Amino acid sequence: NALDLPFASETFDAVVTSPTYGNRMADHHRARDASRRNTYFHAFGGAMHADNTGLLQWGAAYRERHTQAWSEAARVLKRGGVFLLNVSDHIRDGRRVNVAKWHLDTVRGMGLTLCACHAVPTPRNRYGANGAARCQVEYVFVFAKSDGGETFGDLASETSTQNSGNESVRTPTNARQF
Repeated sequence: NALDLPFASETFDAVVTSPTYGNRMADHHRARDASRRNTYFHAFGGAMHADNTGLLQWGAAYRERHTQAWSEAARVLKRGGVFLLNVSDHIRDGRRVNVAKWHLDTVRGMGLTLCACHAVPTPRNRYGANGAARCQVEYVFVFAKSDGGETFGDLASETSTQNSGNESVRTPTNARQF
């Protein structure tokens, strides 16, 4: 259970994860027809543990549960360790939901430093009524937990300030801008 990890603080050199995205994969109804369903419920063959975020659509409960999980991940990560997060936005009601940006801001708010951001093109599932309405990339964020000195080699100290919408974001000069 990522909400209450059975490990001492500062145990791991790295934490690598790809959380659920709060999209329609979280639907957990029982299909009554033969149409193809691509949900966690159908992929895993039934009900999931109550703490599994695969049950949650994007919203307050999703954000609260992931905030708890990232807090635990930061707790078990050693100083100087790396937290790698693979996440994606999704389309809801014809509009992009900025799931990745929320994860980015949340982890940074916990004191971890963004060292790199990679936008990775992915083919996505293209079936269903909204098969063409897909975000084209997933994001891989590389964060580091400060060791009290330099963080993640020279990457974290080589930053530039860039404007992203209404806010200024400090980003490593050799990282792709999110």
